Amino acid sequence: MTWQYRVAGDRRRETLIVVTRPPGPDAAAPSTGRERAEDAIRAVIGRFGEARRVVALDGGWPGPVAPGPSTDEDASARALAEFLALQAGESPGGRVVVWGVGEGAGAARRAVALVAPLVLALVVDDPGRDPDGPAAREDAAGALLVDAARADGLDAAAAFLDGAESDAPAPFLDEETRRLMDPLPPVDGLDYEQLRRRGDAMSVDARIPEGLDRDVLTIGGVPTRRIARRGAPVGCAVVVVHGGGFVCGRAAGEDERCADLVVDFTDRLLGAGATTVATYAPDYRLAPEHPHPVGRDDCAAVVRGVIAAHPGVPVVLYGDSAGAGMVNQVLTVLDDAELDAVSAVVMLEPCLSPALSSLSFADFEDGPMWPRSVAESSWRHYCRDGAASWEVNAPIRRVGPGFPPVLVVVNPVDPLRDEAVARAGELIRAGARVEVHCYAGTRHGLLSVPGTRIWERVKSDIIRFLGDNADMTGVVADPH
Repeated sequence: MTWQYRVAGDRRRETLIVVTRPPGPDAAAPSTGRERAEDAIRAVIGRFGEARRVVALDGGWPGPVAPGPSTDEDASARALAEFLALQAGESPGGRVVVWGVGEGAGAARRAVALVAPLVLALVVDDPGRDPDGPAAREDAAGALLVDAARADGLDAAAAFLDGAESDAPAPFLDEETRRLMDPLPPVDGLDYEQLRRRGDAMSVDARIPEGLDRDVLTIGGVPTRRIARRGAPVGCAVVVVHGGGFVCGRAAGEDERCADLVVDFTDRLLGAGATTVATYAPDYRLAPEHPHPVGRDDCAAVVRGVIAAHPGVPVVLYGDSAGAGMVNQVLTVLDDAELDAVSAVVMLEPCLSPALSSLSFADFEDGPMWPRSVAESSWRHYCRDGAASWEVNAPIRRVGPGFPPVLVVVNPVDPLRDEAVARAGELIRAGARVEVHCYAGTRHGLLSVPGTRIWERVKSDIIRFLGDNADMTGVVADPH
């Protein structure tokens, strides 16, 4: 049994499977409908490839066939049904669209009958329709018969698929998340300059508690904001990297959160001793003025400077959203000795890859905090000098014994969820100590809002994680 297939298009809606020839001993031989099938495949990809992943099957498909007596058609249908089920598992909404062409039309019908709950719609090529007649018609089984060689036939197919009842996401959101979302203005369609102006208008100079000092230092050539208890030696240093899609945000926007970390982590990690947690927030340079790898290298310089300034002191890398993406990138450029000096890594809702191809991005591409339009624009600016997705989110295949433990926190309702889980899985496979947390009902951008219940929970889990996994001298690790 031969198996050939081609993949094209963008995975934003249900995957479209084009079936042209059934498998069999003659599948590799020239087909009488070969040219027709090629034309249909090109037409379908050209029309639907921008929003759908198109898989064109030609001469077979993989998959086990159940043992026992069967006709060739039965075996072919079961094999194709297995393939459709596999593709549905990787398709937005968990279903696929099937388009049968020429000799593949019958096989498509038989397979769809076996896995009907996994199929959103069936389209069957119907060449030679009367040019003066309707472009398409539905048959008694609910399939759309259409001539793919006609532009109005493709229009009819597009309308048919748009009208199919898709499984739109209906995620649970907890009450606190809903309250936090209500006053947030939409960001869809805003460019980086507008995002910066909005951020500046919404920012306020955070007041920090009595007994803390706030200073601006230069570390590795990068302006860096430091917050710590006044006069206390540093018992733990936390490098806090701000978010903002790599194009906006400022270290000053982290002051309130950093002050909260200093107070809470000092009490609960370092106990009653005389030392302090100190936070270091780099004002790394932003795209598009400074595309990759400038921001990454700024953050790496600060990490190296903090390590050098505090020998023997636990150093934690912490980032949120694009800040967590920066932390992820920094991990790929530190050498073994530098990684050994990092006690732990905390990545909240990390923004990792410009591919934007995960199922969670398909489900939640409308945002509201990181919609596709803003994500595409931000990544385009950050990768302006040609950086590819595998360079920005460089693979980590193996880690040494000194690689720090990693805590990844994701939101269930977040376009970035699946890429973060995939990165965690890659690190696990490479040998790293990894924890992944997902809190019910949370949404992107709202994990670390000071004063909220979810932020208190996040901090408690970070403290427990550090106590359980990191080399933290003098840790008390009271999570309560």
